[in-house]
Amino acid sequence: MTFGLYDYVIVENFFTQSDFESILLHLPSSTVYVKDMGYYSHKRTKVKLGSEHPITRLIQDNVDRVNQLIGEKTKHYGEVEVRKYNKGDFIDWHRDYDHLNVNAKPNYFECVLTCTNTSDSKTEFKDECTGEINSVTTEPNQFVILCIQGVKHRVTPVTTGERIIIKFKLKKI
Repeated sequence: MTFGLYDYVIVENFFTQSDFESILLHLPSSTVYVKDMGYYSHKRTKVKLGSEHPITRLIQDNVDRVNQLIGEKTKHYGEVEVRKYNKGDFIDWHRDYDHLNVNAKPNYFECVLTCTNTSDSKTEFKDECTGEINSVTTEPNQFVILCIQGVKHRVTPVTTGERIIIKFKLKKI
């Protein structure tokens, strides 16, 4: 498989049940989340996890599985963030880019794991050639991989419930 710039992959039940339960157990308490000041985000909150956090270690332990899915050799890169979307929160249409190097070539992948989702929010991907939009309700333990600077996507506004995700980057090596 060749993973193209505008490709994305959605994987159901990415982590084993045991590992996913461990992730849920180690999610930070709601008191440590701070407002995300990102350009495209609206009201969402987040918390950054350290390199020794159990969730970060589980992610690092599963990089080879991601590599098999996308047909690339990668390594964990940058921070792991837990993001929470509550009523009114959304992220507008955008392409991800490397915040540490905005001029970077598209040799990174954004990875998003849905931890919990009781919201009515959707993740949408836009094919800019056809205008077609693929709308997905992400489920717990669903894993999305997309190429930085690739497919345009967004998270629609939450009007009810809550959505918690983990986001991290992988860098081609």
